[in-house]
Amino acid sequence: MRAAAVQVLEAYRQRRAHYIGEGKPGVVELIRDWFDDGTGLCDPANASLEPLAPPVVVPRECRPVPPIGVAPRCLLRPHWR
Repeated sequence: MRAAAVQVLEAYRQRRAHYIGEGKPGVVELIRDWFDDGTGLCDPANASLEPLAPPVVVPRECRPVPPIGVAPRCLLRPHWR
């Protein structure tokens, strides 16, 4: 169990160093990168323990703004499976 915890913490540390801090994408992008299953649905069950391969981040000003009433790209699934 300790080895599994070490893997999770190392994956988190890598992503935190890339996403969290002044001028960095932020926690929402960290969660999207780590938990997105590739279809836009986020769930901790999708978390990858592979080393971080940082995606190319599009500056916030260049991102398209979804129309009012459109759900965000990354949705959290309920955990009542």
